[in-house]
Amino acid sequence: MTLGIALRHALLLPAAVGLLLLAAMVRADAGTVYTERGLAIGGADPIAYFEGRGPIVGRPDITVTWRGAIWQFVSEAHRATFLAEPDRWAPSYGGYCAFSMSRGRASASSTGWWVVADEHLYLFQSEAARERFLRDQDLSVHLADEAWPMVRAALAEADGS
Repeated sequence: MTLGIALRHALLLPAAVGLLLLAAMVRADAGTVYTERGLAIGGADPIAYFEGRGPIVGRPDITVTWRGAIWQFVSEAHRATFLAEPDRWAPSYGGYCAFSMSRGRASASSTGWWVVADEHLYLFQSEAARERFLRDQDLSVHLADEAWPMVRAALAEADGS
């Protein structure tokens, strides 16, 4: 009888720890995607940007919740593509303005100001921000990549309070 209880505890403990770690990971991602009305990238389908079609609003009946935001898609095929590799298809820096991120801060972005470069989707708050980012794209990406982990942590912390 005691062996049975010990065995159950031995099986339940790793499962409980796994659930706690999963909850912590989900919590760490909360608030790190820029949303408008709860929708990532204003409801635009992220895959459409990579196809060169720009911001096309996805259907409200074809969605996925990822990193605390609702993502909409124009088709089930786009949804499946996103689910297979969400980090590949989601905009860089959680969809916050890439130029602002290169300056170490998170600012709103607009789905209308964007660029796909080196297999990354970058969104911007204005045409001026987009132009400034592209003037020295390599440096801008480097600076934004360096800033993002700290900004992301601050966003997650602010969302948790």
